[in-house]
Amino acid sequence: MNVIDLLNLPPSPGALDLLTVTNDRLLALGWMFQPNHTFGSIEAYLDGKPVGPVQSVSRPDVEKVFEWARNAKPLSFVIELSLEGTTPTRLDLVGRIGEAPAARLSSLIPSEADAQLPQPPDPLQERVSGLHGLPFRVQGLQMFTDLVDQMTRLGIPAAGRILDWGCGCGRVTRHFVTRLPKTKVLGCDIDRQAIEWCRQNLGADFVHVAPMPPTPFKNADVDVIIACSVLTHLTEAVQDKWLSEMRRILAPGGHFLASTHGNYAFQFSHRGGAVPGGLAGIQDSQLDPVLDGIAPPGYYRGVFQSRDHTIKACSKYFQVLDYVEQGLNGHQDLIILRRPR
Repeated sequence: MNVIDLLNLPPSPGALDLLTVTNDRLLALGWMFQPNHTFGSIEAYLDGKPVGPVQSVSRPDVEKVFEWARNAKPLSFVIELSLEGTTPTRLDLVGRIGEAPAARLSSLIPSEADAQLPQPPDPLQERVSGLHGLPFRVQGLQMFTDLVDQMTRLGIPAAGRILDWGCGCGRVTRHFVTRLPKTKVLGCDIDRQAIEWCRQNLGADFVHVAPMPPTPFKNADVDVIIACSVLTHLTEAVQDKWLSEMRRILAPGGHFLASTHGNYAFQFSHRGGAVPGGLAGIQDSQLDPVLDGIAPPGYYRGVFQSRDHTIKACSKYFQVLDYVEQGLNGHQDLIILRRPR
């Protein structure tokens, strides 16, 4: 199965909890899940080449999280491979139902350039992800992989000026800096402390912005915008103002990739659906205290929104190219937009 075939498989809910290369050996630990099926097996591919079946392991911590799923169970795995002097660049895990490949979980493999960049202080890492140390780096690299995979699949050039809106302390931005050296990388966030750390350590242009637009960017100033877990924290009214601002600063023909908490994230958070009928429209009333003292009171929320709602809201300002369920980090949905020329 070549890399193009792999990109056409839908993303699987799941996570890589560990991914390292040490002394010519690759070690990966994680899990994959399908809401209505249980994977019979998982296969691993390095740069599109199969490297054999993956060892299943018992993970009571993961299984407990999915007790609400009556028709499926997560499949946890561990991979240990000798690279034998080779230097692969990506790992794809393909979950099979019967003989058919059903979904994938993918990541580029950590490089020396990734390791050379300094790590943010633990409080900054935990503020944006709840993680720190190696899991923080692995998560950021997996998210970067997801974004670049969708750009590759849809023919979106990773070139020009790319803005990470809501970059935090550079969880994803750092990988754009190290892996796309010819691209002009920009970042902005309302967290002044995180922005200052990025300015001093990541070698790109970072801007502190207010919680409400406008930003300092000029009209049509950037070619690609990414927003990882930003709309997931904004009310419907605030989202609308920011979508308008993103359209203003995006060049005609430019692309905008933004994640949301869709139906799977809603089920995961509510252990299968605490609200009768499941997720419909947008639920934006739940306060999130993570940015207390940084964001204005009541601004930062835990927000869930249906696919139909997201497409309708974004269509006011952009052409919708695709909506990929679990398209970011095996958890959040990813909507891919273009500003019409």
